[in-house]
Amino acid sequence: MTTSDALVPYAMHSRNAIPSPPQGNFARHLNPLAALISGIMGSKSTPLPHLATKVPDGTKPESRVKRFARWLDNAHILEEVYFLPSADVLLRHLAWQTVVLVMDGSGVGRGCTALMLHVVYKGRALPLAWRVRQAPKGHVPADLHIAVVELLREVIPEGVPVVFLGDGECDGTALQATLHEAGWSYAAARP
Repeated sequence: MTTSDALVPYAMHSRNAIPSPPQGNFARHLNPLAALISGIMGSKSTPLPHLATKVPDGTKPESRVKRFARWLDNAHILEEVYFLPSADVLLRHLAWQTVVLVMDGSGVGRGCTALMLHVVYKGRALPLAWRVRQAPKGHVPADLHIAVVELLREVIPEGVPVVFLGDGECDGTALQATLHEAGWSYAAARP
């Protein structure tokens, strides 16, 4: 299945602006995604054992952890299919005002760093896109920052004012050049 084939369920009906009903594997994969989101919101945490206790589906938490791990490891679970459409909808609804994006690196897993890009809404940072690499927390190469920015740049509506805030943990000026090209305002703290 190609990415463009996988995006077909999000095609809009000609009469109304609602997504077409999910079908096949796409529909089957939405249940674990909904459970993960529910668990993250309920536990206010992302470790699988913590969030599995907050998912009310009648199975044992250990079974949920295994199901979530399999879902996360599935090569067919693509951000373009399962995450970006939701980010797209969220950003279109926030586009009536300046969109504030915050990028930060966090230690995750066993010696990994997640470089995350969030949108700020009502005082909360809602994660939109991320990249994980095997390395301790600290400076992250500029190309990784740029990859996350480019991913989100595709779904931010044209002409919406964007303010990008970063932690300054990348070297060089390539990120600033990318932000300038996108027409985004930006500020970065000194590490």
